[in-house]
Amino acid sequence: MQGHSQHLIREVWAGNLQREFINFNHTLRLAGPGAVVAIDTEFPGVLQENAWKESDETYYLAMKESVELLPVIQIGLAIGSAYGKCLGAWNFNMKYDLEKDLHTDAAIRFLKAVGVDFERHKAEGLEGKLLGALLKGSDLSSCSWATVSGMTDLAYLVQLMDADLPDTLGDFEALLETACAGRYEVRDWLPLGSLESLAKTHGVIRRGRAHTAASDAKVTLELYFKCSDSEGDTVASTDDADSNASMVTSQRGDQLNSSAPRFRSSTWGRGHLVQGHLKGHLWGRARLAAEAEAMSRSLRCGSLVRLI
Repeated sequence: MQGHSQHLIREVWAGNLQREFINFNHTLRLAGPGAVVAIDTEFPGVLQENAWKESDETYYLAMKESVELLPVIQIGLAIGSAYGKCLGAWNFNMKYDLEKDLHTDAAIRFLKAVGVDFERHKAEGLEGKLLGALLKGSDLSSCSWATVSGMTDLAYLVQLMDADLPDTLGDFEALLETACAGRYEVRDWLPLGSLESLAKTHGVIRRGRAHTAASDAKVTLELYFKCSDSEGDTVASTDDADSNASMVTSQRGDQLNSSAPRFRSSTWGRGHLVQGHLKGHLWGRARLAAEAEAMSRSLRCGSLVRLI
């Protein structure tokens, strides 16, 4: 595993999908009972910038429309063990064609600035149906999930695994109970601050480039471990992992099924700043109205365009 640890973030394209998915499944099995998977996505904008100001139901419908019309560009999955160690992260690079696929100007400018290679996505990106089938057939159904502002991330995931998004927020949450049972939202612990500022504040060392999906997913996983530890869960050190794994699995498993914050419609919070636009998870309007309003004024995505 030494070589694996030196390449903790794996870039996945069409040419190495088969090999990397074997590694991905192996790591899932290695993580064992109590495994936690963190997810992050990169996508080409949002359709209704101001929907976060409306009701939770209205915001969900706007998010659903964006997910259905704007193809995901990257899906990052970071796998963690029950004893609090990140075992690896995969950056699944999807097929995306700037000349055909919908996007906003501002989102594309931002993604280009952080290094997204759109020519390579067009030529070597993964087909959504193929990756979705592989993910659906993997052991992900037995894992718990960690997110930072994760509503949109999980919507892209369940859509990729061949599930139409429901027409109501309640039905969407019911779908997640089946597709992604055991979901833990870091924003319930840490409601303020960007992912990057939270990482610095809590001593999380970033691997890879910020605003790429796998790197952000790995930071999300490390933040989740720190938050769950602060709730009183004792995580074994890596040196003691073999002798204590079964005990810690039980301890973390108990917490994951009971005391850790779960998604609730009232805390789907709204406005985590990622990719130069307002992204996915609804924050409470009262406690964050001022910050969200300031972000809304300072960020203006370009018009939706399709280049023919």
